Amino acid sequence: MEDIVELAIKFVVRIILGFFRVLLFIGWDLLFEIVGWSVGWFFCRLVTFGYFPKEKLSELDKAPIITALIVELIGLMVLVISILLLGQLI
Repeated sequence: MEDIVELAIKFVVRIILGFFRVLLFIGWDLLFEIVGWSVGWFFCRLVTFGYFPKEKLSELDKAPIITALIVELIGLMVLVISILLLGQLI
């Protein structure tokens, strides 16, 4: 009888952990793609006077993979550097 209860508990725990893994994936995807692209797009457009990236802000899906990756990484770096600089001021 104890084995059945233990198996049921393990099954419930696995379902809960799977749910949290899905939430982690969605959160990471949201942070990296949407936030990184948006911040990186604005920063790159500001620095290159509107030349790079050629895609519009809403055209992340149309951007080549390497362009999207570069813009997203730049956006995340801008966020991290901004947080660090603001943290030093306070």
